Amino acid sequence: MGLQKTYETASGVTGMYWKITNVFVDKAGMTINPQISLFLDKSASDLGKACLMSLSFTFEVTSQEMAGDILALSYVKIKAKIAETSTVGVDGSVLPAYPLWPQLHGAIDA
Repeated sequence: MGLQKTYETASGVTGMYWKITNVFVDKAGMTINPQISLFLDKSASDLGKACLMSLSFTFEVTSQEMAGDILALSYVKIKAKIAETSTVGVDGSVLPAYPLWPQLHGAIDA
């Protein structure tokens, strides 16, 4: 399970495979905090190579969701979040729609 989206890091290294590498579950607070990491490719991830970068998310969940497959739920929630766009600039001005998570916007299932 993972996502495919090419992204060039600030250091100039390009990766193409994103995988959830950690999920913190807060049952009392009813939140999950998945961390998704960029790897050179799926093979690098499978071989345990170091990730190139990571992004973290926080999602509120229901008790029913909490009782299910947290990893699968994390992918569903991340894919919904990265599809979001905004048209509001930092100063409140109206802009053309832009992705809120450009690193992952447009990612597909790998």
